[in-house]
Amino acid sequence: MSRALTCSLAVLAVLAAAPAAWVAPEKAAVDLFEDASDLTAQLKKAVAGRVMIDELTLYRDSASLDIQDPKRKENIDRWKYRDGKLAFPPDPVKLSGDYTQADLDAAVFPLESIDFKLIPVMIEDAKARLKMPDGKVTVLTLKRGFPFNDEVRWHVSATDARHTGSVEYDLKGKKKSVWKE
Repeated sequence: MSRALTCSLAVLAVLAAAPAAWVAPEKAAVDLFEDASDLTAQLKKAVAGRVMIDELTLYRDSASLDIQDPKRKENIDRWKYRDGKLAFPPDPVKLSGDYTQADLDAAVFPLESIDFKLIPVMIEDAKARLKMPDGKVTVLTLKRGFPFNDEVRWHVSATDARHTGSVEYDLKGKKKSVWKE
């Protein structure tokens, strides 16, 4: 067999095997931007008492939640959720600065006040308002806006090849502010 024919056959063999060897990327076990019901169910089971949140940071596949300890309200614990599992025990959060228990109590808000079904709507709205149709939203945060305001707000951050921006929403999904670089 000639060298050219041998090389051609080798290339054909590799190409014929390629589709069988290609494997589609695995879908993430959880997509918190679409459905956070498992996260909330696990939190309600893990936290003995009403779940009061100081800050929520939500990624597509994981979350970090700073939650007031219902048994010792002066404490905040950081709960981490990844791959469909809530890590236990939570990590203690060191609080610093000059604050009172009343300040801490005023900063937290109940888990049941969050409508996670608004997340896909806010993501699409943020990309439209920021004029980033191909923008990627990688993180959402939810916390009270101290010291600038006392309202609990979602902060939806988006980026594309040329810009970075964010849109703030209240708990009902109403736009409060827009920022773009």
